[in-house]
Amino acid sequence: MTDAPFFYCLLTGPGRAAVAVVALRGSGVAAVVDRFLSCRGGPFAGSPLRRIRVGVWRSDPSDPAAAGEEVVATRLTDDRCEVHCHGGKAAAQAILRDLASAGGARMDWDRWLQAEDVSDEEAAARQALTRATTTRVAAILLDQCRGALAKELALATRGVSKGKKARSASKGTEPIANASASATLDAILARARWGVRLTRPFRVVLAGPPNVGKSSLINALAGYQRSIVFDEAGTTRDALTVNTAIDGWPVELVDTAGQRDSDDAIEQAAGEVARREMAAADLVLWLSEPESHADARFSNRPNDSGAALLVLNKIDLAPQMAGACESAIVVSAKTGAGLPDLLTAISHALVPDPPPPGAAVPITQVQLAQVQALRATIEDFFK
Repeated sequence: MTDAPFFYCLLTGPGRAAVAVVALRGSGVAAVVDRFLSCRGGPFAGSPLRRIRVGVWRSDPSDPAAAGEEVVATRLTDDRCEVHCHGGKAAAQAILRDLASAGGARMDWDRWLQAEDVSDEEAAARQALTRATTTRVAAILLDQCRGALAKELALATRGVSKGKKARSASKGTEPIANASASATLDAILARARWGVRLTRPFRVVLAGPPNVGKSSLINALAGYQRSIVFDEAGTTRDALTVNTAIDGWPVELVDTAGQRDSDDAIEQAAGEVARREMAAADLVLWLSEPESHADARFSNRPNDSGAALLVLNKIDLAPQMAGACESAIVVSAKTGAGLPDLLTAISHALVPDPPPPGAAVPITQVQLAQVQALRATIEDFFK
């Protein structure tokens, strides 16, 4: 790390916003702010902690008549300050240039978080929060910022302690303590499957024979025309993707080439791409038409997770087949019939048991390993 007298960081994103936040850390940073900030009521360095000061930031403090940027500043601690300015790029960049000219060293936001006096759990959640793409994901990550995982692990640990005391006193409450701690950890581990990937979308692959309406359905699910639709088999040759949200979960829909036997080298290559996408998918939607829903390839799909839904499309062409297959979801990409049921089924398949507000959700492999280790400790102790 550099031996600069102070560090500064742009905490808000690089795009346009209502407000931009520049943070400073180091000995004497309030005096640095005073070089550029003119505000009523005396120097900024003399402000009480967490008192908001309003003033004008001037890149050339020697010219009080020069135009400046109206800002809000506050001293958080003796060695930490924040300056809030207009969210346009020019205002924040001007302040950053001035701080550089004052001898400061700029720090990226992720290193800034690592250097703050916060728990590893909160630091990881803060970093993940910057990559959240839906409000539902952001709410879960905000709970982790507030220590949800630490609280539930502490609860499980107390259960283990009660079990130890029960064992030494032989009061017969040991099984209860074991069951309580184990249930808490099992619930956390059940959420870890999707929790560790909250900031990247679930991959939902649409697959099936040619011309069953995969491209039409992906357009209907996305809400706009993403895939080319044409009444001729083989139109889709490569995997096309579109990002959307389903029930608040970020999802990447993948449109693949139709699966059929062919001597054409291009179709064979497209089929291989489709099979690879299916193998790596979180969920496969295997499409078929109502009158040919008993497609044997659905039961032999190459999908590591095993999660798949059978979808009968084009029900508008054969409404009499709507109840022909109880295990299938019947839809019409053309009319929209059945799409709400399909969206609900996709959400449930991806996240079968959504967490209640405030629940612990492991969001990193390190946190997952921590929970697994505690669970193994409990198992060993109560054998």
